[in-house]
Amino acid sequence: MIATRAHARDPVEVVDLADAVADPAERLRNEWNALARRCDRTSYFQTADWIWSWWETVAHRPATRVACWRADDGTLEAVAAVSRGRVMLHRRLGVSVPVKTLAGTGPGDADHCGAVASAHRRADVAQWLRAAAGRRTLVAEALAPEDGIAPRGARPVEQTPCPRLVLAGEDGPGPSPLYRRQLRKYAARIARAGVTFDWQGPGAVTPSTVSALFALHDERRRSRNETSTLGPDHRDLLLRCCARAGSDRGPVAAIARKGDDVIGVLFGFWWQRGVELYQKGWDPTYAPFSLGSLLVVEAIRASDAAHADTVDFLRGTEDYKYRFGAVAREDRTVVVPRGPVGALLVARGVALARRDARRARRTAA
Repeated sequence: MIATRAHARDPVEVVDLADAVADPAERLRNEWNALARRCDRTSYFQTADWIWSWWETVAHRPATRVACWRADDGTLEAVAAVSRGRVMLHRRLGVSVPVKTLAGTGPGDADHCGAVASAHRRADVAQWLRAAAGRRTLVAEALAPEDGIAPRGARPVEQTPCPRLVLAGEDGPGPSPLYRRQLRKYAARIARAGVTFDWQGPGAVTPSTVSALFALHDERRRSRNETSTLGPDHRDLLLRCCARAGSDRGPVAAIARKGDDVIGVLFGFWWQRGVELYQKGWDPTYAPFSLGSLLVVEAIRASDAAHADTVDFLRGTEDYKYRFGAVAREDRTVVVPRGPVGALLVARGVALARRDARRARRTAA
């Protein structure tokens, strides 16, 4: 552990994430989670539970520095983590470049990312992030709309729509009356087929649910002749998130069963009175019953019963999300460029933005 106190704007501590994860008392993880809970509109992907699990699995334990800012009484007021990593410059050719990234982003496809900071510490965090990158380009991927922490010189390179449904009691539109009637018909048909639904809340998701998710996800992908983005490292990631869960946070799942067989799983995370839907899988035999949509219905019902405010569909603009009444919010990815790598990433971002604008104009026409 390295502690620094150069002047008032410096972080009180800079630690190696490997040391923090190895701490049997898990002091920093508990403090980090508590800070994220105190800050409004953070996501599960900003918690220590996610970042610890990400670091141990899909990220393959990269060198990661964690900066902590504390009040005079020792209370954690801000935390930020930067890892060595690589980002894809050209996916088809498999060309990647070395960068510094925000820990928890990239592998695992996290959304609504960013440092966690009290309002009066955000300028300090932004300053440290720029310095922590050193001579490498810093890529801050999928920053939450409310994050507000971007280092000086950051260049926007991508926006990612993440539809979110505001539940009853707020000013959310919800599904249309026509779609509600369709969903009731689907529910009646699948009930006659002997299918039932249940919900595993935070702290209750089991390893067998994770195994079922992966088996069903692979089966659905094969039926569509699609490749799967999930692999063994992702299974370990979700299992570790389950192991670190509590009654107030962590994995949740809507499950469809036919007798003793699990035929559908919609997996997400509970955090701060909201559910973030992460991944799904179901038996393609039940596609005519709109099983995927009915799993979403179960997740919304259970979330509402648990007094959630929102159901977040995360990245992707699939039509079904908007049929449920979700409204898109956009995460943003920014780059603090250094040298040729930074110039290439900024140029790539400009090219992608122009491509997306052309597609939007064609769609509007």
